[in-house]
Amino acid sequence: MIACVKTKRGVGGIEVMELRDFESPLSDPHVEVEVAWGSICGSDIHFYKDVGDYSLFSVPKIMGHEASGIVRALPPNYMGDLKEGDKVVLEPHVHCGTCRLCKSGATNVCENRVIHGFHIDGFFVDTLRIESKYVYKIPTSMDLRLGSLVEPMAIANNALRRSGILENRDWLVGPVVILGPGKIGYFVTKLLRHHIPNSDVIVIGKDEDEKRLEAFTKEGIRTLTFRSKRYAVTPHNLILDSDKLDKPQLIFDCSGSPDALGESISMLGRKGRLVVVGLYEEGGEFTPHILSSIVREEKTIIGASGALPEDYDIVIKYIDAGFISRDILSEFSIKDCDLAFTKFLRRETITALLKING
Repeated sequence: MIACVKTKRGVGGIEVMELRDFESPLSDPHVEVEVAWGSICGSDIHFYKDVGDYSLFSVPKIMGHEASGIVRALPPNYMGDLKEGDKVVLEPHVHCGTCRLCKSGATNVCENRVIHGFHIDGFFVDTLRIESKYVYKIPTSMDLRLGSLVEPMAIANNALRRSGILENRDWLVGPVVILGPGKIGYFVTKLLRHHIPNSDVIVIGKDEDEKRLEAFTKEGIRTLTFRSKRYAVTPHNLILDSDKLDKPQLIFDCSGSPDALGESISMLGRKGRLVVVGLYEEGGEFTPHILSSIVREEKTIIGASGALPEDYDIVIKYIDAGFISRDILSEFSIKDCDLAFTKFLRRETITALLKING
């Protein structure tokens, strides 16, 4: 078997390796999947750089947690809905099913959660075995390249649900701001415009995000650039000065930047909601003024982690209906996985897809 493996500590250390085939028979509840495409995520980059909490994960480790593929084998006496040849996508979050959160249905924040590609081996391998409950069938018409993007789009859908915007939008005034023009930011934007067609969405990035921001502008989405290296200007000042807009009531921070988190809190309007989706490599410092504004202005900060089965079911339908522009797809062979990581790290592309089989 061929896999993309982080072999050592420090930045990089990515190798394409030949692994031994499975030595034991396939047994329930596992099924065998031939992985077709994988998609690199921002959290993969944190592990690639070996920073923050990601430096605690052991190596060597097969990387990746976003993937699509085809069911190749089922265990004897299998009684589920999957069939050999089915196109599928994989859920990377393994939950215990017994903790209080799992029992309440919040499996995405299971107290004993482990994640493929970090705690245990990931999906960037040509063949894998995984419990059938983490395997979702997709339509035969769906391109498996797009299938590899189901998991991050499911995360974006969970973020929208957590914001409350899908239940009631009477409280929403002014623009919706999204910090971070990466893959999650893109999907949050697309979902917002789907559910609220006339919404005013503004995506903010840094100057090094120029190529990513171009993809948003091509789809008619307003963007602003925080020129971090040239001017002493914050996203807060940028957005308020650009149109003399009211402070936004809804912000999605998809950036993973502590500085952006502070600015998000600062620019958020009274009674506003900040949904935090990005993960962090390092901590940050927040002024007493920023922290006190949470109390004085009754701002709500909401975390959004992972996704639920209902999110997968919803976004599979969206993607099959043509929700994603193919212009955002950048493709690499698994043999060039280190190059793919490098380009994604440099923010040269919104997506970096690895062709693993086919």
